[in-house]
Amino acid sequence: ANTEIVRTIIAMAKNLELRVIAEGIENEAQLEALKELGCESGQGYLLAQPMSAEGLARFLDAEVDVPIPAPNFDISVVTTVQ
Repeated sequence: ANTEIVRTIIAMAKNLELRVIAEGIENEAQLEALKELGCESGQGYLLAQPMSAEGLARFLDAEVDVPIPAPNFDISVVTTVQ
């Protein structure tokens, strides 16, 4: 049932030309399932521990081996929608 909900949310977002970012990815199985469902971005403990903005800047500048390429964006323009 959860997979169908996620599949529907991803499909709706794509139909509305919105970008989906999966939150709370904790293991490889979740990551693979999301990739198969067409989710292109994600965050969670599997990819990186919580960090400050400065820590994120250092993380993005570092040569790290992560399952999904780090995004290329300016963190100063990121906003949270609630």
